Amino acid sequence: MNWTGVFASFFIKNGKLTLLILISLFVWGIISFVLSTKKYNPTIVAPAFQIIVDYPGASRKEVLEQVTKPLENILTDISGVEDIYSVTTRGGRTTINVNFYVGEDFNDAKISLNDRIQSDMILAPLGIPEPIITTIDPDNVPVAVIALTSGELDPIALRKYAFVLRDQLSRVKGTSRIFVVGGRRRELSITIESKKLSTYALGINDIAQALKNNNLYLPSGLIKGADVYTPLEVIGWVQNPEQVKNIVVATKDVKKIQIKDIATVRESAEEIEQHVRHLTKNSTPQDNVVLISVAKLAGSNITEVTDSLKLKLGQMKIDEAVSAKIIINNGDTARDEINGLLENLLAAIFIVIIVLFFFLNMKSALLVAIAIPLTLLSVFGVAHLAGQDINRITLFALILSLGLLVDNATVVIENIARNMSGGKKITKQGFIDSVNEVGPGLFMST
Repeated sequence: MNWTGVFASFFIKNGKLTLLILISLFVWGIISFVLSTKKYNPTIVAPAFQIIVDYPGASRKEVLEQVTKPLENILTDISGVEDIYSVTTRGGRTTINVNFYVGEDFNDAKISLNDRIQSDMILAPLGIPEPIITTIDPDNVPVAVIALTSGELDPIALRKYAFVLRDQLSRVKGTSRIFVVGGRRRELSITIESKKLSTYALGINDIAQALKNNNLYLPSGLIKGADVYTPLEVIGWVQNPEQVKNIVVATKDVKKIQIKDIATVRESAEEIEQHVRHLTKNSTPQDNVVLISVAKLAGSNITEVTDSLKLKLGQMKIDEAVSAKIIINNGDTARDEINGLLENLLAAIFIVIIVLFFFLNMKSALLVAIAIPLTLLSVFGVAHLAGQDINRITLFALILSLGLLVDNATVVIENIARNMSGGKKITKQGFIDSVNEVGPGLFMST
C-alpha cells in the first residue's frame, strides 16, 4: 500500500475523528477568512528610495547641471536599479526617486545606494549638506482622500483648518502618514534690491547665511533677487516681518548692515505651485480646495482603516463654513472588487455542483460538493497562519484551481463507483484500495 492509501486508511477507520477534523477545518477557514487582511493588489517587494538634495542660493539650472545630472550618472551604475526619476525645483532643491527591480533585497539596495553616494563625494566640493535619503513605502500611497471646500474661508485659513483635522484623523487606528495638499501657506517674502546689495558688496548667500545663523531654515518662504530663489522657513522666535528686517547681515566700517537696508520684507501668502480643483458630475468646479490624503500602516486592513476614517469624520465637529467629503476611498474599491471575485467563486462552485448532479449519482455529487468549499476554506486557514493576505490575485488563483480540485475528487469517486459496479458492496478496505489505486497519479498531476 502506498502513502495515499495509508493516509486514506487513517481517516476512514477513524470516522468520528475525521468528522471532528472536517468541522474544525470548516470553522477555522471561515474565521481565517474574516480575520485575514484584504487588499486589492498583492504586496510586491520592490525597493524604492527618494534622495533630496538642497543647494541654497543656486538657480534651477545650476542645480540641474551640478547636482542632479552627476547624481543620476552614479546612480545608474548601481546593480539592480531599474528606473530613476528626478525633479529639480526652484529654491535649489532636487528630488531623485530611485526604483530597484522587483525581488531585489531591500537592505542590500539601501546599503549600495548609501555607499555609492558617499564614495563619489560629488557634493562635498560644492559645500552642499548631506543628501536626505528616505524609503518610498508602497503603504504610504493614500488609501483615502478627503476634500475640504469652503466659500467663506480663504485658502490660507482653509489650509490651516485642514491641519487641525489632520491631527484628529491621525488618531485613527491603522493610519500612518497624512498629507495636506492645496491651499496657501503664510510666508515671509524677502525682495532684494540689487543696487543696494552691490553697494555693500554683498551676495544673496550672505543674506541666506545671516538668516540661517538666526535660526531660519529651509523651506517656507522666498528670498527673491537676481533670478535666484532661496527658501526660507521661520522657526521659533520670529513673529512678524519687523524682526526679520532687523537681522544683521554684515558689518562694514563699524556700521551694521541689516536686511531692511538692502531688501523689503513682507508677510504674504506663498505663490501657488499646486493648484487643486474638485469637480463632480453636474456640479460647479470648486477652486478653494484642500485635500487631506491618508496612508495606512503596513499590514493593516485597508477596509477597516477606511471604515474607521469614515466613522471618525462623521463624529468630528466640522466648522459650518467648511464642507468635508471623502472623494477617494480605496477601501470601498478593494471591498467591491474582492466581493465581486468571491461572488464569481461561489457562482463557479454552484455551477460545478449542479453539473455534477447531472453526471454523477446523488451521493457521489454530494461528496464532491462538500469537498470543494471545505478545501477552499482550508486554503484560507493555512494562508492566514502563513501571514498571507487575500487579494485579487489569490482569489483568481482559487477560481482557476477549482477545476483541478473537482477533477481530483471526481476521479476518486468514479474509481470507487467502478469498484462497486455489478452490484458489489464495497467495504472500508474497498474505499482504501480505490484511493490507493489513483492517489499517486492524482498527486503527481496536481
